[in-house]
Amino acid sequence: MIHYVTLNVSDLERSGSFYDAILAPLGWRRQRENAGSISWGMNKPALFISQEGVQQPGFGTVSFPAKSIPAVKASFESGMANGGRVLHHLKHNLP
Repeated sequence: MIHYVTLNVSDLERSGSFYDAILAPLGWRRQRENAGSISWGMNKPALFISQEGVQQPGFGTVSFPAKSIPAVKASFESGMANGGRVLHHLKHNLP
């Protein structure tokens, strides 16, 4: 189980809007926000984005828990509508 993840971003406002869009359908909400970082979680902060440090692509994969398959699909669609893009297709048989 992941305790928390911090991602360094180059544009805090734009990234915050993107994560709002993909995490809300999963039941996550903003937990904390200050001048240099934003966090989300279901009950406590688990994902943080920050403008501190070095920003570079190619981090890897982060998976978020969801309550249902429809919530996962809604999160994906919201992410795509808010600037996301598919880098590779996963081979899962989802209903």
